[in-house]
Amino acid sequence: MLVVVTAVGAAILPSIQRTAVYNPEQTRGFVRIVLLKVERSTVFSDRGFAETSQKEIHAIPGFGFTYMVEALGSDPADNWHVGVNDDTVTANGQKLSQFKPENLAGGGLSSTHEYRNFDWAMLRQPEVTDPKRAKIIREWIRGMKSATGKLDLKIVAGFGKHKETFEFKGIPVD
Repeated sequence: MLVVVTAVGAAILPSIQRTAVYNPEQTRGFVRIVLLKVERSTVFSDRGFAETSQKEIHAIPGFGFTYMVEALGSDPADNWHVGVNDDTVTANGQKLSQFKPENLAGGGLSSTHEYRNFDWAMLRQPEVTDPKRAKIIREWIRGMKSATGKLDLKIVAGFGKHKETFEFKGIPVD
């Protein structure tokens, strides 16, 4: 099978600057988070609108977040708490949700994966103490744009009685 993709009208410029160094890992109490991927994307859909009668396909901007949550210590790793929402993604102190197109409903998509069963492909696979105590979370929030090329992300995550807030500042998204 041969697949050819051609970008017409897109400016592909040589890279002038070096890629940004960024520490994607934080630990608070008994919870560790590692950011694996943050991406801007466009989804083509007729779903997720404020008016449910919408039938046309629209180009919907959004951000995707993939991260690992690891339960440290020996407490049972059950009752997981994970999540990013419309109000926890900011740029320059402003919630990106306030710039959401008016015809879109809030929200997005979310899925949780077992560490051992996750398709790592091009992503760096962080070492963990016990693969059974780690989850991979993929989230996409619709309607968000950032003109600054950077964003701040707040993730509330944990397990059992261990629930922590993690803040990642100045994540490059150019």
